[in-house]
Amino acid sequence: MGEVDEAFIQAVEHRPKLTITEAEGIPLIDLSISNSNSIEALVEEIGDASKNWGFFQVINHGVPFETREKLELASRKFFAQATEEKLKVRRDEVNPLGYYETELTKNVRDWKEVYDLAVKNPTVIPTSPEASDNGLQELVNQWPEYPSELRALLLLVRFGAAVKHSVLYSIWCSRSCEVRYPIPAGAISPLSGYGIDQKGYRCYDPIAKKLRTSRHVAFLEHLPYYCLPASSSSVSKEDVLMSDPFSSSASSFGSDSPHVPDEGIESIRVSETVVEPEEAQPSSTLVQDETPSQSGPPGISDDVDPTTSQVEIRVAYEEDAKEMEKLAYKLLELISLSLGLPANRLSEFFNNHTSISRLNHYPTCPIPNLALGVGRHKDGGALIILAQDDVGGLQVKRKTDGEWVQVRPTPHAYIVNVGDIIQVWSNERYESVEHRVMVNSEKERFSMRFSFNPNHDVMVEPLEELITEQNPAKYRAYNWGKFFANRRRSNFKKLGVENIQISHFKITEE
Repeated sequence: MGEVDEAFIQAVEHRPKLTITEAEGIPLIDLSISNSNSIEALVEEIGDASKNWGFFQVINHGVPFETREKLELASRKFFAQATEEKLKVRRDEVNPLGYYETELTKNVRDWKEVYDLAVKNPTVIPTSPEASDNGLQELVNQWPEYPSELRALLLLVRFGAAVKHSVLYSIWCSRSCEVRYPIPAGAISPLSGYGIDQKGYRCYDPIAKKLRTSRHVAFLEHLPYYCLPASSSSVSKEDVLMSDPFSSSASSFGSDSPHVPDEGIESIRVSETVVEPEEAQPSSTLVQDETPSQSGPPGISDDVDPTTSQVEIRVAYEEDAKEMEKLAYKLLELISLSLGLPANRLSEFFNNHTSISRLNHYPTCPIPNLALGVGRHKDGGALIILAQDDVGGLQVKRKTDGEWVQVRPTPHAYIVNVGDIIQVWSNERYESVEHRVMVNSEKERFSMRFSFNPNHDVMVEPLEELITEQNPAKYRAYNWGKFFANRRRSNFKKLGVENIQISHFKITEE
């Protein structure tokens, strides 16, 4: 995305202003129930926010922070891969799930890259938007193959050669004792044939001679050498280590490679889980059957299954999807109650829902005054739940005056907006509001969006309980699956006509 072409340039009337008002009025709603009477107040808050803004933020939502953080780290790691790696799971018009970097909004290219995943895997949708076509297809998530840093690490250990951009952890201790390092979940732990020489000491027990790469970091930085003596929890800095004559070389990572010069190792970094002295154990207590293989690839932690393609991101995503699904149903019930309906009135439409999660990455942009991360749009689904980082960039078109206002990031909060389906079901009591995403010339931005969509066969129309003689139905019924199939076409190519909108089903007054 380094080169700028005209496909990114917004029309003059839609170009963003770099200085813009931060929205003060977007409600921040606490979903926790403190007493038996607070449910009524909560329902009223949800209703007011949906009516007046179409957007609100929620806290105390019940989604563990660790679940969200794990997916964000996995997302950052996925997008940090080389383009050729990401293109291996690129989506297309047949299967709209996977990676994509050239999406269009209103026929203008967005400054972003995305990774789309179905919540239900597989998800069933119509084959085409044509009314006469009754065919159905299963959308199946595409998962990355081996993470690139895993492949690099295998090569590193097998051939005794450093691979650029890998961040490695060296486990080192003095000759007087050995340290048993617990292997964390998701860690890759190949055994080395020798330890690393430092200040004349050498670790001889294989269990203490591991290279460990944590799969919960982004693998983006290069750090200097560190050494952790077993008798102290302090670490030596690079200048100290480099002044030591014994540090001119490191032992090999395999018995068939005698030495690897320091300059051949991009970086070695001590684990964040620093081992305290009392955790050190005599070498006699260590397990002896974990000696490294002399032929073939190194050993892998039991927590990692390299034969599957879902390493890390699949686990993180599926955990998050379960939590987001629970939150979506909770919000759906609150919205239903706010409309004066039974809590479960809308739930029947989601028995086999077609919900989609999207991981977004907005790279830094040299033309933030001309391009947008996502152009102005309304969301076609029922409910959208967004987790954004602290960079911000989401803008909402205020209903009272049509001005664009920026949604200030709130730590650990989710941003919720009602989509087109809620607008139709509520017969316009609630309105889907236009919004867009700014880009930043200095900071990249990440977000995670959960779009809660009904079953593919649901006919979307105003709910009969909300239709009266004074307030007749404002929309004709339409099939959600066909609407979805039609809408997704514009993501891949420019259309000569406006993409399908709920306005096309609006009943005009005679």
